[in-house]
Amino acid sequence: MRPATSSDLEGLAALAAELHSHVIGTGIAPFAARPDEVQLHEALFGPAPCAQAFVADAGLGDLDGFAFWHRVYSVREGHHTLHVDELYVGVERRAAGVGSDLFRALGREAIASGCSYLTWDAVRWDSRRVGLGTLLRAAPLDELLTYSVDARHLQRLIES
Repeated sequence: MRPATSSDLEGLAALAAELHSHVIGTGIAPFAARPDEVQLHEALFGPAPCAQAFVADAGLGDLDGFAFWHRVYSVREGHHTLHVDELYVGVERRAAGVGSDLFRALGREAIASGCSYLTWDAVRWDSRRVGLGTLLRAAPLDELLTYSVDARHLQRLIES
């Protein structure tokens, strides 16, 4: 496990394409966009990076997985949280401990950067993500709802 570098962009894009196919196929996000290397570069290494990433790299040529994350500060609660946007392990490397290794790297980063919490989202029927929460003794935040406004509706909002 290591922080992503710009030399990982091709591998990250390939894994993002796998993830995209999975997300579309399961119906989680039927209109999900698939980021390309340019978009990934901008998000991770551009002038105003909005994400960070760890990669699982066994040194065999292809990346095994990734975890994209960002820090969030809550004024209401007065602490930082490390929020995992996406953790993905390539199909051939699943059940080999890669996901657990990525989560350990995220946990180390959360502690090192003074975060009080590590959070991620899970759809209720995704038994792997829900099971991970149980395994890590994470508490589901049932009282919170996540809302999402798409670009079309954002445009309507700013024009109103």
